[in-house]
Amino acid sequence: MITKAIEHFKEKNVDLIVCWMLKNSSGTRNTYKILRNNGFIPILGQSMSFIARANSPEVSSSFVADVARWYITQGDSDHV
Repeated sequence: MITKAIEHFKEKNVDLIVCWMLKNSSGTRNTYKILRNNGFIPILGQSMSFIARANSPEVSSSFVADVARWYITQGDSDHV
């Protein structure tokens, strides 16, 4: 699917494709490798801050703090 998306964007003359993800999250390790193999590069020195809050007494702070359990998806952005 990633290869098809890249082909589509090339056909549409898209100048830049960006993917935000956690490199070491259990659900994204394979995707990270696939993106790297398709020419995506990590932008060193750039970081994004994420803040999480357990909104239920049934969810511990240590559970929330374990980023290996996180799955992040972008809803909207006005910047690259």
